[in-house]
Amino acid sequence: GTGNLAGVAIDPGVSAVVDAGAGIVAGRDLALEASADDDVSADAKGVSAGGIAIGVSLASTDVSPSVTAKLLSGAQAGGDVSLRALHNFDADGNALAKSARATAAASGGGVLSGSGAVANASAPATVTAALGGDIVEAGGDVTIESLSHDDASATAGGASYGVLAVGAGIANAAAGGDLQASIGSGASVTARRDFVVLSLADAQSSATANTSGGALVGGTGSDATAANTVDVSAHIDDGAHVTAANDVSLSSFSSNIAHANASGKAYGVAAGGITSATANLVNTDRAYTGSDASITAGADLTLSAQTTLDGTTSVTTRQRDLIVGTRSSAEGAQSSQTVRGAGSSIALSSALAACSVARSASSNSTTCHRPPTGAPAARPRRCRAGGGGTRKTPHRTRTRAPVPCRAGPCARNPRNS
Repeated sequence: GTGNLAGVAIDPGVSAVVDAGAGIVAGRDLALEASADDDVSADAKGVSAGGIAIGVSLASTDVSPSVTAKLLSGAQAGGDVSLRALHNFDADGNALAKSARATAAASGGGVLSGSGAVANASAPATVTAALGGDIVEAGGDVTIESLSHDDASATAGGASYGVLAVGAGIANAAAGGDLQASIGSGASVTARRDFVVLSLADAQSSATANTSGGALVGGTGSDATAANTVDVSAHIDDGAHVTAANDVSLSSFSSNIAHANASGKAYGVAAGGITSATANLVNTDRAYTGSDASITAGADLTLSAQTTLDGTTSVTTRQRDLIVGTRSSAEGAQSSQTVRGAGSSIALSSALAACSVARSASSNSTTCHRPPTGAPAARPRRCRAGGGGTRKTPHRTRTRAPVPCRAGPCARNPRNS
């Protein structure tokens, strides 16, 4: 028999923190950023042959970073104040093509033959951007962002041939994470332009399992599971006060995608197999204010939580057999919330039209607009907000988020909404 094992596990901790009491004064911009980029792979492959041939290949990758950016002291800046925690994102806010990948392959041939391949890949991340409970004043924008791209891919393949042959392939992929962008309890933040709190997660997982066998008596088994768990929040904690001369945006966004594919082929006088594919998505998006928090905006105010889910499965069997079994499922659970805490208040310095409130299976959004005046009021408004909803086809669930509409042309980039 042969055994092959390949594994990579990393859990880097990256932090940029200014502790309470430091006191920062900047004539121009103040920027604090923590960033981590992770790209790993593991490959295990084996071949066995003989009268009795048994082969097993195991491949495993796990990427579990913790990225933290915190400003816990008071600060004054003549320009912008920026606080960012990034995982697999560049400085311009673009997701990087980095992932955790595991590939396992095993094959065998003999009078008595057995092969097994198991691939596990996981990519959970913890990303936090937090402004503490002190006084922060900016002559420009104030931006607090946590962004994470998490991608896991697992591929397992097994082949076995002989008088009595058994082959199995198991692939498990999991991606997701815990993201927070927040203003701490009791903080007082003033921006002379815009104020933005954004938490954005992009989670993708793919699991593929393939097996084949040929024998007088034989069996194959393929099992692929892609499972993502994402928890994203953007919030202003109890008793915090935010004032901006222009727009205020508090937004939580996530894209959660899982694909599972399994195939099995068995040939013989008595050949059977079980083929299974499962995609499971669990997603929570929250944008909220705590008790007794206050927000004052000179222009538009947006409180938004949005989710996009895409779970697909595919099962293929090709057998001349006495026993056949297949199973496929795609499941998703999500929660999108926008909440104003007890005693919290929202005020705008100019008279407002009524706030627009949108609720659907995929998003919650509350947007307040300052009425246009002068030349802007004379321009026609263009709005092509997409409708939300859920479309179901066999073994496929897709939930689409509506595009939030602002005064004027719709905003296509969530970071600009």
